[in-house]
Amino acid sequence: MPKLVRGTCAARVLPEAAGALPVAFCLFRAGWNRTENGDALFDAAAAAAVMAAYQRHGVDRMIDLEHLSLEDPAKSSNYDPDARGWFRLELRADGSLWAVDVRWTDDGAARLNAKRQRYISPAFLFDGDTRRITRLLNVAITALPATHGTAALMAASIGYGDDLPMSKELLAVLGLEEGATLEDVIASIGALKSKLDAALGTPPAEPPPAELPPLPPLEADGGPPAPPAEDEDEDEDEDEQAAASLLRLTARPTLAEAARDIAAWRASHVALEADRARLAKERATLEAGERRSLVASLVRLGVELPATAWEDDRAQRPVPRLASEPIAELRARVAKHTAARTGTAPATPAQPTTDAHGLTERQLRICRETGCKPEDFAALAKRRGAVARVD
Repeated sequence: MPKLVRGTCAARVLPEAAGALPVAFCLFRAGWNRTENGDALFDAAAAAAVMAAYQRHGVDRMIDLEHLSLEDPAKSSNYDPDARGWFRLELRADGSLWAVDVRWTDDGAARLNAKRQRYISPAFLFDGDTRRITRLLNVAITALPATHGTAALMAASIGYGDDLPMSKELLAVLGLEEGATLEDVIASIGALKSKLDAALGTPPAEPPPAELPPLPPLEADGGPPAPPAEDEDEDEDEDEQAAASLLRLTARPTLAEAARDIAAWRASHVALEADRARLAKERATLEAGERRSLVASLVRLGVELPATAWEDDRAQRPVPRLASEPIAELRARVAKHTAARTGTAPATPAQPTTDAHGLTERQLRICRETGCKPEDFAALAKRRGAVARVD
């Protein structure tokens, strides 16, 4: 049973120049399109169904205001049948569906220029079982899209042209050289964010649904596949997609705000790395002091001679053999020879009390918290080798 959805899929915008009204924008990406209202699938079957319905109708698609043309005129006082723009549908070589040859009415252009509405929102039918899109009804300009990471048709303060006002600032923040591409910026930000997530213990983001293979282009007249786009057009599209990716990564509406976030991330990363280096140095200093003390104990116990223990007796620098011996083994050796000298057994850690199943209090607490039976927990521990190892 087909279902109607309004306002779901992200727009990638291709304006002629920064500040110009967009003449093309992406309606559906190939594969799964993620939204607040659930995911929708645009694959080869969806492309064929959508284009077939479009060709049967044989008219340009309409851009309305906030989907008001789809309201029931008998029930809604907000019903508005007027168009704010018109466009044709086009399948791209990457399997995405685009609105092209976009022409805006005076009211549509005024709303975009005033930024009263800045996003697009497709209304379409889809199969309730497969979530596959079957028909595009129209597109609305809206102020609040349901799509994840929807790019603005008109940027809040800057455009997506080749000359990005934030480029020099962003490159300086990321430590990139002049001439770096947007792809370099995206890669640098992604690497920085991954390092911060790993350092802070942030779990990785859930991967998006698997993308389907790119769809072949389909001409409106059913003819042979269209030739590949010119390299210049591909470069412009890649730059626009990279800019949109930067905004999605930072969840900011403008590139200037994204640059400020990146500066904060970099500062946090630098501070975190400095803290790590300081802690590592402190741990190394403490271990070096303990190692010298342990080697001195071995000399006092007669296990080592000063000539065999110290590379520099005055500085108390252990020979490489003792400097590289694991600190735990050094401790054990000192404890063993101290016990032999004093005639006492080496101290062993007190064993925690156990119950009838051989479980410690900590293990019993785990059983109570998880609802696991002690005998089952003990049996599992036994299969792994020993109850003590489980603790």
